[in-house]
Amino acid sequence: MEDDLHVVQVVHTIECRWLPTCQVLLQGLTVPTLDDTGSSINLKGAEGYRRLSKLPQLKPTQVQVYAFGKARPLEMAGVFTAEVAHESTAVLAKIYVSKEWSGFLLGCQTAQELDLVHFAFGIHARNLEDLIKELDSLFKGIGCLKGPPLKLPMDDSVAPVAL
Repeated sequence: MEDDLHVVQVVHTIECRWLPTCQVLLQGLTVPTLDDTGSSINLKGAEGYRRLSKLPQLKPTQVQVYAFGKARPLEMAGVFTAEVAHESTAVLAKIYVSKEWSGFLLGCQTAQELDLVHFAFGIHARNLEDLIKELDSLFKGIGCLKGPPLKLPMDDSVAPVAL
């Protein structure tokens, strides 16, 4: 079953030097892509789909795909499954086809599977007792501001709020 709603970052051109782009093989054709780690789907324009050498069967889709920041979903032509390859890695991917767009956007999962993007999540767990010892001076007494006295402007017409 397909998810009902997807948001993608659709841009007008993929020739910008600062955007993450690459070349992949799709159905034996070298295709430039925009690698969108914020997208949960792969998206291809209908014009580019028609240029594929072995035209895969396009199946209907009810998925709604929104370009980032747009209120109206893109008009979809359908979806197909095909092999996408980069260097020595190939994956079978579901690719949605838009009637309104002309590029090829690789979603996060496919870009990761092709080894094009990597995520590094660093979590440094510290022992709470060691942290308290290290920062001991911050947990004792009242801090004093060195320098001239500080005056905080107050608006008496505004009710105080605890955050």
